[in-house]
Amino acid sequence: MVNEPIVCTNSNCVGCNKCINVCPAFGASISKEGKTSGGPRVEVDAAYCTACGACIDICDHNAREYKDDTEKFFEDLKNGEKISLLIDPSFAANYPTEHALVLGGLKELGARHIINTAFGADIAGWAYINLINMFGFKGEISQSCPVIVSYIEKFAPQLIPKLFPVQSPLICAAIYARKFLDIKDKFAYISPCMASSLEIKDKNTGGMVSYNVTFSKLMEYVRKNNISGRPETDEVFYGLGVIWSRPGGLREMIRYYLGEDIMSRQISGQQEVYSYLKKNIKDLSDGRTAITLIDALNCKNGCLCGTGTEPYKASSDEALTFIMERENSFKKKLPYEKKDSQDERLRELNIKFSNLNPNDFLRTYTDRSKETALKPVPSPEANRIFLDMNKDTPAKRSFNCRACGHDTCYKMVEAIYNGFNHKENCVNYMKDLLIKEQEHASYLAEYDEQLGVLNRRTIDSLLSSSFTVKDKFCVVIADLNSLKGINSTYGMQVGDSLLKNVADGFKELHEKYGWRIGRYGGDEFLVILPDINITADSEEMKLIISVLEKPVDFSGEKISMTAGVGFSNSDGVTFPADHIPAAENAMLMAKRSGLNKPVEYSGEQKEEIRKENEIRDKVWEALTNDGFFMVYQPKVDALTKEVDGFEALVRMKTPGVYPGQFIPIAEKNGWIWRIGRITTELTIKQLAKWRDEGYKISPVSVNFSSSQLSDEGYVDFVRECLEENGIEPQMFEIEITEGLFMEKSNHTKELFDGFKKLGIRLLMDDFGSGYSSLGYLTYMPVDVVKVDKSLVDNYLVEGKDSFIKNLITLMHDLDKKTVMEGVEEEWQYERLRSFGADTIQGYYFSKPLPPEEAIEFKVK
Repeated sequence: MVNEPIVCTNSNCVGCNKCINVCPAFGASISKEGKTSGGPRVEVDAAYCTACGACIDICDHNAREYKDDTEKFFEDLKNGEKISLLIDPSFAANYPTEHALVLGGLKELGARHIINTAFGADIAGWAYINLINMFGFKGEISQSCPVIVSYIEKFAPQLIPKLFPVQSPLICAAIYARKFLDIKDKFAYISPCMASSLEIKDKNTGGMVSYNVTFSKLMEYVRKNNISGRPETDEVFYGLGVIWSRPGGLREMIRYYLGEDIMSRQISGQQEVYSYLKKNIKDLSDGRTAITLIDALNCKNGCLCGTGTEPYKASSDEALTFIMERENSFKKKLPYEKKDSQDERLRELNIKFSNLNPNDFLRTYTDRSKETALKPVPSPEANRIFLDMNKDTPAKRSFNCRACGHDTCYKMVEAIYNGFNHKENCVNYMKDLLIKEQEHASYLAEYDEQLGVLNRRTIDSLLSSSFTVKDKFCVVIADLNSLKGINSTYGMQVGDSLLKNVADGFKELHEKYGWRIGRYGGDEFLVILPDINITADSEEMKLIISVLEKPVDFSGEKISMTAGVGFSNSDGVTFPADHIPAAENAMLMAKRSGLNKPVEYSGEQKEEIRKENEIRDKVWEALTNDGFFMVYQPKVDALTKEVDGFEALVRMKTPGVYPGQFIPIAEKNGWIWRIGRITTELTIKQLAKWRDEGYKISPVSVNFSSSQLSDEGYVDFVRECLEENGIEPQMFEIEITEGLFMEKSNHTKELFDGFKKLGIRLLMDDFGSGYSSLGYLTYMPVDVVKVDKSLVDNYLVEGKDSFIKNLITLMHDLDKKTVMEGVEEEWQYERLRSFGADTIQGYYFSKPLPPEEAIEFKVK
């Protein structure tokens, strides 16, 4: 048999597993994880599927559908193929007013003969009756349902000998038409059953039929294409075979001819029939039953409303009523109805088919169980799968919720082992997994995953929530030295081992003394010691130092580290949270001293922090309440002494707070980008104001620091300000320190390109205060170099001033102008002018001025 899928899954599948639960064929419905489909799905394996239709009936999502030969039948009919029709008697029962017109329409399309398979049922019944009389069968199973045949061949091969060795009414009708009516055409079966495709393709049926055209798809095609014709009917007379399609029809036919003493059983419906076969498989296969015939049907309504009929038909008695009326009609017409004995009835039946050879209608079956054989699950493997599903107790292993589609947890294990399912389809496994993920998420919310100590947010919160101003405690911050160098020299693995070594040592102190440990940064640890104040030489501090310096053995080499350690003791005044920055300041002092000795936060440091906090509050107030203004220091042409520009410098309106104080605090708190935008906007607005007042404006420059790199929208902000105020980009310049020019990142390149594209000149500020490399001036995108005051002070002296002269010459050779900063004396100005300096800036000419004075400024 070719394993072409009859039932298949479409895109509506949500993986609800109902189809697995109702499927009698273990392995036919396979749950997929949905890694490629975007969600869980249940696919169909044709090798296991018996086309019982249970999954189609149960699916609420219309995710299962079946295929038949309807489209191919009409295509071949249109192309001139010679095709005759084998009509199941249930077609007329389901469509009493339409069937004759439909058959007429098919005739007009080219269908040649119409033969009702009820005649085939007459032949099959005759063969059944003779075999029962000849061999005295016990527990024989009817084979007229192709689903039952498929199920037994695949999953209950012990029952194959119990299947009646007679072809179905369909094949009996086809054989008769070929042999006795001499019809050579292809046959299309107008069928109530999608599983008839299995029978048609079965090698044991002789290839008699070519098409399975189900009622449902036929009528859909007929209605869509308006197929109808002169009413047509069957060409061959039939008798009681018409009742074979209803539940119990075969049993009644047998008893009609063999008498009421024949013990038979009719069982139909997916819930009942497969349960019966599974429970009685041994007794049936061994012949330990008094029942002669078991009429087993997959569908509750038999073939009357099979899997290939329209679903609504099964909810009505219309088809059954039609068949029963026809049955009564035929019984009255049968000539042997008046005979009193079954012997006489049987004799008349045999006379009717005396020209037939029973051997022509016999069939064999194929054991297909090797195709569907399950791999038995060894106990160790079953245990492994259970443990992999987090089922580690007997209770968990017998939860049997059936949400996976299987009746028991062990059946799920079998399915997983055989590749039919996966652990993610177990709702209890996923629930446990979710709980573990939630627990892990809760853990990560409090702990550092790498080191297993509290994270920064948790230990910050712990200090504030667990201690008050009046409590006694100590906060220690330790910053490991040279970790970057160790990573570079020995590799990250060694660096990680050192960090883990320190964390493990601190965890031991936590367990022994109750100290709270947290990772405060990449290589920083914070320790809270409750109920104690310590000193740099106390035993507690020695324990902390010993943890920090404990060596790690790497390839036979002992590697250890040192750390900068700062600590702050509670004093009954300072808020607990403020001891962290206090300890951090002390730690920085310890690192700067280089003495590898712990440093305690002192009263002097406390005062510095108090002042810093005070200034920080004032800066924040200025940021939120228009608290900044600009002053402008003139830049003077060295030759003409005329003003050719200004440097805009920001000031706070708050008295006594100077740039050297508020700029570092703004950078530390991440506010410098906001100040950068404020200075930009104020400067551009001032340029517009001067212009509107009738003054001739000169270029004004503002400072841009590396701390402003986080402001990715700065270039757009500048463009908008210029456009809004109508200022040409050439009137606005940006001063950037040489260190920022040295930073080779995509972001800095994009930033500089953005400035240049906008038409803004870039000035290198404070040249000589940092890298002082002349080589990189050849490729840096600057138009003007501002020489730092330190170079002027150090080299504009007797015996060294040639350096300044050569520097100016070099700048000119590179097509860059120079601005000499910090010029305070007349002789400095004269000397620089004689060296060819372009522009002078400094107190010799003017300090920074308010805007109204700056625009009026002229050199006297």
